[in-house]
Amino acid sequence: MSKHDIYIKKIIKFKVGGNLLKSKRILGGHSGYVYAVSVKLNSNINEYIIKLSNIIGSKSLRDEKNEQRVYGGHSKSLAKVHNLLKKKNLKTFTLISHSLPNKEIPYFYQLISKLNGFSVREHLVINNINKKELFELAGVEFAKLHLITRNYDGWVEQDTPYNISWEESFFSALDFRLKYLIENKYFNDKDSKKLIHFIKNKKIKWTSPKEYVFSHVDGLQGMVEYKKNNWIFNGHIDLEDYRFTDQRFVLAGFEIGANYSTKEAPINFWDGYLKFKKIDKSYHELKDLFKVFYFMSWIHMTALSLKNDKLSRKISKIYIKKIKILMIK
Repeated sequence: MSKHDIYIKKIIKFKVGGNLLKSKRILGGHSGYVYAVSVKLNSNINEYIIKLSNIIGSKSLRDEKNEQRVYGGHSKSLAKVHNLLKKKNLKTFTLISHSLPNKEIPYFYQLISKLNGFSVREHLVINNINKKELFELAGVEFAKLHLITRNYDGWVEQDTPYNISWEESFFSALDFRLKYLIENKYFNDKDSKKLIHFIKNKKIKWTSPKEYVFSHVDGLQGMVEYKKNNWIFNGHIDLEDYRFTDQRFVLAGFEIGANYSTKEAPINFWDGYLKFKKIDKSYHELKDLFKVFYFMSWIHMTALSLKNDKLSRKISKIYIKKIKILMIK
């Protein structure tokens, strides 16, 4: 029995009915505390996913910080994101029930249908004989998602653009991360100057996107399975982390997630992507800047979440190493 079973039982009782037979923690794929649950309802045994997480995102646009706008989810957007995916005939889970934290269940919870397979993000880093086909499928599905566009970034339910530009917000968030890293001595003086120069040089070459794509902020996040000698994409997950954003940003995020943080993803991915969607011409010029932003963010987030300086710095060494490679390429 897990520490969350008391909440899982309540969700099953009031939203599905029937009896909980078992719950098993899932460590890959979805974020948060995620459980595969088996429920006996009448004479049937049904399988579900229950996800418990802290609420993320600001209460309003007025309260949203630049760091959240650039790289943050929004729990309250879940249903709107789900509706948009369904409207566009893109695969995802069935959203059975969800709720913000309350007295009965102190988590943002989701009761959803179970998607078969494995996390595409995690499976792309595993060596297998069918990896080329998987990369091409990832490109196709990511591009299909990016066909959903609008002319400003933000939450899916956001009716009007922000008061400040995406460029201003991005570099403000980047400067915030940079200041934290320098003040807390993650880099020596020499490397700090190199990093500042790298950012200034990329900023000179910056061009604003003509459109903003609908995407998970880390890249492609979904479930895949290998069936009858073919890879199949079964649906998008972690929908609270979807928003309209810069195509270049999330393509860089995909490359990092697929273990290509300091080099380009395989041609198979781009072959699949380009079947449906063009790539912003400035991507290859600016992608290392976006990758540096991801790594800087993860260093900061690791420090805040662990509250153990020695451990967080040990974990962050790999991110620092990646930043050093990127800024001298």
